[in-house]
Amino acid sequence: MKQLLFLIISLSIFSGCATTSKKNSSKTAVFTDAHNSCYAYLYGEGAEKNYKKALAFCTEAAETNAPSSVTLLAEMYYMGYGVKEDYQHAGSLYEKAAKQGHVHAQLMMFFTYVVRLNDVSTDEEIGKGVDYLKQAANSGYQKAIDVLAEMESKSDN
Repeated sequence: MKQLLFLIISLSIFSGCATTSKKNSSKTAVFTDAHNSCYAYLYGEGAEKNYKKALAFCTEAAETNAPSSVTLLAEMYYMGYGVKEDYQHAGSLYEKAAKQGHVHAQLMMFFTYVVRLNDVSTDEEIGKGVDYLKQAANSGYQKAIDVLAEMESKSDN
């Protein structure tokens, strides 16, 4: 089951945080610029991929506690983009965004605690990951709906 879930994650879940549109206030503009630069350098959309620059911009944007920016920073740690892979740190960042209702972060809480850290996760963490997956699915997030359906079909067998 772990291999199937890892395949699903590899094929479909990344880039769950799009760029943001610019707003009027200067504080929002700074956040928006940092967030959009983070995204551009992380995924190579509108700029050449550069994980060092992405990390700087993602860290700056995440300091605003905006869930999309926190999720982008978490993704860097989850995937090891320009930093050492760190599922624990990624999980704490994803949870910060998930608590704010960010559906991609909720999905990633499932993958962090149930798939990646399954061997060291507590029953409470695994339960939390499954609960977040269900929250994302109940919010209509198609990627979470698909993963939940796959997980439930495997548990029926």
